[in-house]
Amino acid sequence: MTAVMRGGSITLGNATWPEVRDFLTRGTRTALFAVGSTEQHGPHLPFCTDSLLGDALCAEVAPALGGAIYRADDPL
Repeated sequence: MTAVMRGGSITLGNATWPEVRDFLTRGTRTALFAVGSTEQHGPHLPFCTDSLLGDALCAEVAPALGGAIYRADDPL
């Protein structure tokens, strides 16, 4: 499996479509994704700060739920 597994959950960005299909066939019905804005945060933070925080939250919540597919650019 190319998808990163954590607590029975997989990252969508690293999964192939057959892996997602198989994961859904096994009964997964939960998907998480964060929506964050791209905006300035002063000279010390990147434009994607909101998105990074949302991805980190999904990466922490999905394993606690167990059996979830989640979207994260940089799985923890």
